[in-house]
This record gives sequence, structure tokens and C-alpha cells, in this order.
Amino acid sequence: MTSVQKAAAQKIMQRNLAEHADWIALNNTMETLFAWSRQDAGLAAWLRPHLERLAGDTRKSVARRAAKRLEVF
Repeated sequence: MTSVQKAAAQKIMQRNLAEHADWIALNNTMETLFAWSRQDAGLAAWLRPHLERLAGDTRKSVARRAAKRLEVF
């Protein structure tokens, strides 16, 4: 993926994580953004409050995945 493509994909995924409710989309988006945030402090700072919010989600898979990623932060 080129840097332009990655930036566009990141923007889409950030919007998805902030606005969408589908548990599959949330789980996959969390995984990708978390992996990318390991080398991007700005993305990590953006991601943390979203993981904190999702850790309280009523859907167990979403909440567990967010909580697991928060343990690493």
C-alpha cells in the first residue's frame, strides 16, 4: 500500500470506528488501527479514547478486544 493509500484507508477506518455500530467492522478496524498505531503516536493518541469507549460496549467481543488492546497501551 502506498503512503497515500494508507492515509486514505486510515481516514476511513477512523470514521468507521467513531461512527459505525457493526461489531465485525469495529473488531477488524480496531485490530488494524491498533497495529498501525504502534508506529504512529498521533494515531495512538486518537485511538485510545475510542478503545476506552468500546471497552464498555455491551457486545462482549467488541468490549474484550478493546480492553485487550488497552492493556498494551
